Amino acid sequence: NLKQEYLNLLPTEQYDVRGVNNGPDALNTLLTFFPDIMLIDLNIPIMNGKDLLHHMRAIPEYKMTPVLAIAETGDIDTIRQVKLYDGAKGFLIKQNVTPGQTIAALLDLI
Repeated sequence: NLKQEYLNLLPTEQYDVRGVNNGPDALNTLLTFFPDIMLIDLNIPIMNGKDLLHHMRAIPEYKMTPVLAIAETGDIDTIRQVKLYDGAKGFLIKQNVTPGQTIAALLDLI
């Protein structure tokens, strides 16, 4: 699956990587794991990525964590919300980039 492909592309010897299956799992993970960067798929189940990012930004420790958002499609309102209001550093549309390009863009945020 695509999530596993992203995880396989990250250099785990260099980074401590965590993958989650949905928004609530991500928020729970953030209680004990403090990432330097995050890749958030806006299309994750249960709580979408926009809501996850919004909730994450309400936590003081995560106000400035660099986030790369990805989605199946991107309307201007969604892109504006995640970049301007919730501070995502970038927004990629999955069909326009390979998983390798996505991970390269993510690592550029460090």
